[in-house]
Amino acid sequence: ALLESAEKDARRIERERVHWGDPLSVLVRASVAATRLEREEAARLVRLAEEGFETAGMKLHAAVARRRRGELQGGEEGRGCVAGADAWMAAQNIRSPARMCAMLAPGRWT
Repeated sequence: ALLESAEKDARRIERERVHWGDPLSVLVRASVAATRLEREEAARLVRLAEEGFETAGMKLHAAVARRRRGELQGGEEGRGCVAGADAWMAAQNIRSPARMCAMLAPGRWT
């Protein structure tokens, strides 16, 4: 029921037609996919969200999406994404990048 509620929220955000709405709704959908263990769909969506956040100038959200993408990807490249996102967040005085990600993009990412 909570995942269905999140999907409804994503649709509501899309209807707002604001520059930040599309990537935010895509990130919500990626979180739902990750929680459902639909890893390929979660990876596709989180990449779209990251690109959208970059375009919208939403650097924190882009870093969160990058970190989540890295967690899904794994391996050396994935660890690099996580480390880069964590370093950017640390430079913004975010003490716990993992907790920031849990707040903005919850789900089963690893």
